[in-house]
Amino acid sequence: MKQMLFLLTFLFLFLHHPATSSAADLTQLFLNGTKVNTEVPPQIIKGNTVVPVRVIAEKLNSKVAWNEAKRKVTVDKSGTKIEFTINDPTVYVNGKGFTLEVAPLLDNGTSLLPLRFIAEHLGIKITWDEVTRSVFLSSMETTATSANTETLSTLQSIQSSENDVSVQADRSITTDLFVLENPNRIIMDIPYSKAVSSLKNEIPVHSHLVQKITYALFSDQPTIARVTIDLKEKVVASTIQNKEKNQITLQLAQASHPVYKVVIDPGHGGHDSGAVGITGRFEKNFTLATALKVKTLLDQDSSFKTYVTRSDDTFIPLEDRATLANRIPADVYLSIHANKAASNIRGTETFYSRENSISFAQIIQNHVLEATGFPDRHVKQANYKVIKDTTMPAALVETGFLSNSEEEAALFSENTQNKIASAIVDAIREYLSIK
Repeated sequence: MKQMLFLLTFLFLFLHHPATSSAADLTQLFLNGTKVNTEVPPQIIKGNTVVPVRVIAEKLNSKVAWNEAKRKVTVDKSGTKIEFTINDPTVYVNGKGFTLEVAPLLDNGTSLLPLRFIAEHLGIKITWDEVTRSVFLSSMETTATSANTETLSTLQSIQSSENDVSVQADRSITTDLFVLENPNRIIMDIPYSKAVSSLKNEIPVHSHLVQKITYALFSDQPTIARVTIDLKEKVVASTIQNKEKNQITLQLAQASHPVYKVVIDPGHGGHDSGAVGITGRFEKNFTLATALKVKTLLDQDSSFKTYVTRSDDTFIPLEDRATLANRIPADVYLSIHANKAASNIRGTETFYSRENSISFAQIIQNHVLEATGFPDRHVKQANYKVIKDTTMPAALVETGFLSNSEEEAALFSENTQNKIASAIVDAIREYLSIK
């Protein structure tokens, strides 16, 4: 316990940060220089970092037992016995009770415990790396071993060419790779390694993809060498290990942008005419014409792969429309419609069914409303089958009322249909953050 007292100030600052982070904030977990792969990632709950206790304890040669009936976990390590029960904030160490701010929890069959508590009682040193958003843990028992230079690899050279960066050492090495954004950067952490004294901190660059390459000793307990590659743009990165040459090569290639799958659903069709306008025109014809205009615009951008539920005057059952989108599977789904009510009712409205569709529906409403210039009937929730049974963000837009003479005339004009189609494309681009 005494060996951990020097960490308490650091632990308070690190482990009690505001509870605005999510599990995704902690991308990696390392123990004694080796990445720990866990089915459940570290999480931040009420400002406390909680981690899977079994995988850490077992890697520290502790015995872990689970009592299913009592939902109780027991950890034994070198005379220290930790006992805790899921959802009970009281944890016992050698029979003495401690009350935790966050109770132990179970996530997908994995028990999690506050990291500070584990560190205090299992003898772990913690390093938080803000750059990679990672937690580095090191057992106090292994500190002396990691400090022994005879166990370390010495990096002899770091070299850059047009499409790769290679690191060569005097013995076999491995690397943990972090690909970061804002700014675009790759970090190579090489455990149990340090550089030869003649190696410069800044490495000459010979690649049009790379801005700068630097070397630094990230940690000395355990020893971790860090190579940072600042990039001019996003890249696809992979590593090749050559054990015979004691070399690791980071290969770089320009990143191709993702392709988003979009399903556009022209409402109704075939024997289902949809709303009949004040002059007898059919909703199904308006929705098909507008949907095909949307597809034409999306097909001009390689960022999209566009599907329509129908491309002619065919009847498609509602369940088949949702099934198509789910099977693709689409990234977004939009059903295009026109409304009917009393002749004095006007306006544009957009519907969503599930929580994951609210933002998409609002963006669609904003753009289509601007295109039509009709009154704002806002975003609403409804259990329409095509937006209820789809799994991706989905919305149904009622562009206007065919029962209103002014809106019917506008909706069947090429000019308004082109505006609506363009607005829908802009909305999809905004939602998917495509510039």
